Amino acid sequence: GYMESQLNYHESWGWLMPVVEKIEEYGYDFIASKRRATLTYDANFMDEMNNDVVYVEDCKDRKEATYKAVVEFIKQYNESTD
Repeated sequence: GYMESQLNYHESWGWLMPVVEKIEEYGYDFIASKRRATLTYDANFMDEMNNDVVYVEDCKDRKEATYKAVVEFIKQYNESTD
């Protein structure tokens, strides 16, 4: 166990990417991309029909976009399984 202050999902690819990979094991595709016009990043998880399940935009970098997409995916997943 870790104390909440020790969790580094928002700072470390080493913490964050295993979560992305686990979500992908459930059949979702993940994409993070940079918008050239605004120099911001977007990220999304898509289902097997290529429908966006989660979409976040206007993030400062790829890590922030990935983190926000993961958090939103987990929130939605937990709501759907309650």
